[in-house]
Amino acid sequence: SGTTDRFVRLSNPTYNAANDCSSIIEETPESTVVYPNPAATAFTIVTNETEAVTCQLMNLRGQEITASYFANDKVTFDVSELAAGIYFYRMNKSDGSYIKSGKVIVIRN
Repeated sequence: SGTTDRFVRLSNPTYNAANDCSSIIEETPESTVVYPNPAATAFTIVTNETEAVTCQLMNLRGQEITASYFANDKVTFDVSELAAGIYFYRMNKSDGSYIKSGKVIVIRN
């Protein structure tokens, strides 16, 4: 018996804006939003955490680039001096417990 290849033909495929990666906004049940992403000069993290939060920005090797402590609902990171690429952020409560992490893409225009 031979093998049978199966193909599916899509008729009238439609564009789904949810899959467009030209502007990524991450949102989680914790209501943490990161924007703009990708970022050219700065990005902001907004959270509804009621406690003070420490947020680290790290490179692909896990090395801390900078960190910020904030007690209000948002923090902005200046990325204008960083090389284009992928960076990660990690948010922790003041007691060290993990809140959220994610990636930020830095672009150069």
